[in-house]
Amino acid sequence: MTRRTHFLAAILLAVIALTASAVSAHADRFRGNFRGGVFFGPRFAVGPYYYPYYYAPPPVYAAPYPAPYPYPAPYPAPYPAPAAGYPPPPAAAVQPGQYTIYFEFDRDQLPREASNVVQRVAAAYRAGGNPPVHVIGHTDRAGTPPYNVALSQHRAEAVRNALIRAGIPAAAISIAWRGEDDPAVNTPNGAREPRNRRVMIVIGNGPTS
Repeated sequence: MTRRTHFLAAILLAVIALTASAVSAHADRFRGNFRGGVFFGPRFAVGPYYYPYYYAPPPVYAAPYPAPYPYPAPYPAPYPAPAAGYPPPPAAAVQPGQYTIYFEFDRDQLPREASNVVQRVAAAYRAGGNPPVHVIGHTDRAGTPPYNVALSQHRAEAVRNALIRAGIPAAAISIAWRGEDDPAVNTPNGAREPRNRRVMIVIGNGPTS
């Protein structure tokens, strides 16, 4: 091996030693600058700006994850199942209603104003939940008792038929007749009294006199 070869080999070994020393020093700086999970390395210039070369893991935020990390909003909670509908309130007890139709003397035909009374009774029947309907015929004390009994029956039947035509089922209507008994106004025998010539209509279980 010539002297020139020895000289080149010495230079090569020196370069290798210097390179190894520089690499070791850089590794020490790397370990020293890696503080708390952040590595601060050399800056490099791009134009007039300097950008640090570093590595930093993203910070851990507690819920609800504030900016600058816009985590997607959580899915909305599903709507709860609709509550079972409340049962309908029980139908109120029907208050007894009483209606009166007055008749002409010795007549069993319905008077003109009876139509309005019949319609009111039908409306009250539907609104009250189909309560029982009672029809009771009466007369005044003019005429003989047997005749008055038959007359009160005809008057009650006329009203019952009108109620059926107005929409009240026949099965819901009870009918009775009392002649000149149970008058609205007490009078002597044979007296004509318009307030006694009547048919009473009672809705529900109310008084029938």
